[in-house]
Amino acid sequence: DIQKHLYQVLNSVFNSTGVKRGAAVVQDPKTGAVLGLVSMPTFDNNVFENSSDIGNSSKIFQLLNSKEKPLLNRVTGGRYSPGSTIKPLFALAGLKEGIITPATTIYANGSIKVQSEVDPDVFYTFKDWRVHGLTDLKKAIADSVDVYFYALGGGYGDIRGLGIYKISNYLRVFGADKPTGIDLPGELPGFVPSKNWKKETKGESWYVGDTYNISIGQGDLDITPILLDTYIGSIANGGRLMKPFVVKEVRDSAGNIVEQISPQILGEIPFDQQTINMVRQGMRQAVLSGTASLLQDLPTPVAAKTGTVQVVGRGLNSLFTVFGPYDNPEIVITILIENVNQSQGLAIKVANEFLMWYFGEFKK
Repeated sequence: DIQKHLYQVLNSVFNSTGVKRGAAVVQDPKTGAVLGLVSMPTFDNNVFENSSDIGNSSKIFQLLNSKEKPLLNRVTGGRYSPGSTIKPLFALAGLKEGIITPATTIYANGSIKVQSEVDPDVFYTFKDWRVHGLTDLKKAIADSVDVYFYALGGGYGDIRGLGIYKISNYLRVFGADKPTGIDLPGELPGFVPSKNWKKETKGESWYVGDTYNISIGQGDLDITPILLDTYIGSIANGGRLMKPFVVKEVRDSAGNIVEQISPQILGEIPFDQQTINMVRQGMRQAVLSGTASLLQDLPTPVAAKTGTVQVVGRGLNSLFTVFGPYDNPEIVITILIENVNQSQGLAIKVANEFLMWYFGEFKK
């Protein structure tokens, strides 16, 4: 039922908006079990059953050559900039490293200006998406305040920042540079940039501007939707990275169980419960008063994080990740919709419609 409804919601939104590419995944954060997985555009795999049929051969040719890449499982094989959905991870790192405390405040006036590391007469401006005013950690997560995370990641004013070395290390702690090991073919690892990589690949030095971009989930950082869902699941369940799995059990022709798949812990994230709870509270505030306030009317309290990513030449990608119920999470969902133009909130709308059904009709 979850799989069917997830597809129906996503397909309905795609048909009504003209959007063509996206992904959605639902897991149980306590076990890692995949409860629903959709990659769009989809295709009818029955055409491969009889490839000698002229009609099917034509359809197969179209699938193999489509610029929309329908055969790509975007949940496991699509790599994307995570945008602001990565901010909870950096918030955890900032708290652990003592870069910030829950009470640390920054006045976010819409941008920061940074002197060039090459030419002291040149200043670069890094913009926020709006003026936020005085901002503490929970507000920074809830309202997705870029200026706060610029300072947290790259340093600004009195805040020294994590720096790219620590940022890269914490991303690797969450498995952002390797596959999750989900039992599906074609999974790609994420990509975590570094100073050495940039020098070797681009022949360029690493600048603080690169760190600022990574600090808000843009630049050269890429992860898959399944990794994003798994990392948020670890915040939901209190600190365990669970291996995603699709197959629950294997039965023989007589219906006897020959193999039972048990949940596997990939690792424990290195944060105490107080730190994790502080970030969870920021994600809850995103629903109560922040960028995810569309979910306020759900019958069950949830916590969430929004993300919008500018893709050169392709408009915007809309991302959204959410877990619930807040006090005892049983599902974690990640939605990604490509090339949404100005409909940044499209992923939130998909999640809201699905959760209305899940916590309403499905749970009754």
